[in-house]
Amino acid sequence: MVALPLYLAVLPRRALAREPAAAAAQRPPTPLPPRLLVLLAVALGLPNATSAGLSLVSIALLAELGHAPAAAIALAALHGPAQIAARIVDLALGTRSRAMATGLFAAALMPLALLPLLGGERLWLAALFMAAFGVSSGLMTVVRAALPLELAGAAGYGALTGRISLPGNVMIAVAPPLFAAALEHTGPLGTAGLAGIVSLVALAAMAALALSDAGRSPGASTRAERG
Repeated sequence: MVALPLYLAVLPRRALAREPAAAAAQRPPTPLPPRLLVLLAVALGLPNATSAGLSLVSIALLAELGHAPAAAIALAALHGPAQIAARIVDLALGTRSRAMATGLFAAALMPLALLPLLGGERLWLAALFMAAFGVSSGLMTVVRAALPLELAGAAGYGALTGRISLPGNVMIAVAPPLFAAALEHTGPLGTAGLAGIVSLVALAAMAALALSDAGRSPGASTRAERG
């Protein structure tokens, strides 16, 4: 009852052109070289791991910076609406943007989102951090699903996502205890520093992937197939 009107309002009226199923089935998938596979796993796994770790400790982190418990909870609650808003904008853009470009933007936004934490207990800076963090993590959730399709096409999508799912899930599983330990032993700035280092590594991997042949020449499937 709620989702159907939203889909009708956002999705394009005309059916998107698609390859005939027989032609798609005849085209063998082209696997990514090992170097690009590692870059993709790092570029997608680390941002989602950072999001998982920071989401767990965000309330405690804000409280450590000097915000009252009620304020820390209210600030942390901005993360969800920011995620949803970013996904709605991404969906509305549709075929006008590529998953690689969205991934680069989201990966670059994550380390920038951490800078307001240097402002200490200023409320508006903390709100800016949570909003930017939410936008970045929301977009990376979309990119995590869309970028393999853009790189490998429909024929190779399943195999590629299967190959990167294990390292990605391991990163996400390790992040919460790692960030909790960082907050306990190094405080909020140390935790922000850890998140910044991880985010910069992810950004470097995403940039290297974008500059590669795979990034410049997406697979036969376009981003329109996400719909």
